[in-house]
Amino acid sequence: MLASAETELRNVSGQRVRPFRSELDRVRGRFVAQRLNAIALNIFGAFGIFLAALGIYASVAYAVSLRLNEIALRMAFGAEPGSVLRLFARNGLIVVTKGVVLGIVGAVAVAKWLPASTPNTSPASHALEYVVAVSVMMLVTMLATYGAARRAVAVDPVEILRRD
Repeated sequence: MLASAETELRNVSGQRVRPFRSELDRVRGRFVAQRLNAIALNIFGAFGIFLAALGIYASVAYAVSLRLNEIALRMAFGAEPGSVLRLFARNGLIVVTKGVVLGIVGAVAVAKWLPASTPNTSPASHALEYVVAVSVMMLVTMLATYGAARRAVAVDPVEILRRD
């Protein structure tokens, strides 16, 4: 419709007519820089979550490898693989809960110190971001713990005990 209006106006006036733009296009044009900044921040945030997940997995895998003898002894004395997995899941959950609590306290403190960067918001207005971050870290920790402990439980206990 805008193109036909431009053509008719050009035919009637005989002069060059600037292209019509909708109000939505004008608003989008004003916020291009902010949108690019938001996209970049989202990419960096996702990369940060990936690095945190990788670090959690590496830490849990290392902790499980240090406890291979304990796992072998538990399995040799008749512990069920499920009970060993629950033990590691509980330990991992305790550690990540402590980290999440400290992280939320830090995030709220930083949000209170930087009111100029987040105008018209309060720390409570970021509740969705906090819930998503906590959920992702809990999920990553549980998957990392399960994967590392599952590999450790699958190994023959006699083989591990003979090795040392």
